[in-house]
Amino acid sequence: MLKGYTVLNLEANQFKPVKVTLSKGKLSLNNALFHSIGFPLYYRLAFNTELKRIIVEECQPMDEGAIKGIKKGQSYKIFTNQQLIKLLAKWIPGYSHDKVYNLPVTVYEKLCLIDVKEATYSRALYKEGK
Repeated sequence: MLKGYTVLNLEANQFKPVKVTLSKGKLSLNNALFHSIGFPLYYRLAFNTELKRIIVEECQPMDEGAIKGIKKGQSYKIFTNQQLIKLLAKWIPGYSHDKVYNLPVTVYEKLCLIDVKEATYSRALYKEGK
């Protein structure tokens, strides 16, 4: 093997983008997000209301706000808590319930930072009437 090169395991789906979306009253975190922080057994969401950001970080089962981690085969985790959705909707300028928004994610060693205020409109959920 040449120095500085890594073998690509195309079966491992290692290039799937880390993705967080908000749509139709649901916040979805994809499998790649959890993969990027090592599939923690427990994680939690922490909010900074001033910066309008969320972090997803590994934690211990007895830590405040601990959520059981997803399994490696599970494709995403969905949150439908309406208090959470209303908070995030306030942070996105021009938010509309019938649109899909991509929330930018920055991956660090043991956490992911989601910058909600920088969300971008992805697409409409419903087609206009015929």
